[in-house]
Amino acid sequence: MKVLKEGKEIKITCVTCGAKLAITQTDIKPFFGETYVSDSGYVVCPSCNNTIELERSVWTNKWFVRK
Repeated sequence: MKVLKEGKEIKITCVTCGAKLAITQTDIKPFFGETYVSDSGYVVCPSCNNTIELERSVWTNKWFVRK
C-alpha cells in the first residue's frame, strides 16, 4: 500500500498492465453516489483504461490505494 500525500506527486504501478504512473491530488476523481464522496476516488490508467481505486484515511487525511 502506498500513501498519497496531498500536494505531492506519487508513483504507483497499474495492477493490470504494469504501467508506472505519477499522480497528484488533482488527478483523483471522486466516486459519485457514496456517502462520503470526498473520502474515496479513482484514477484511470491511460495505458489500459483500468480503474485504480483510492481512499482517504479519516485519521491521517492521506490518500492510499484501496486493495
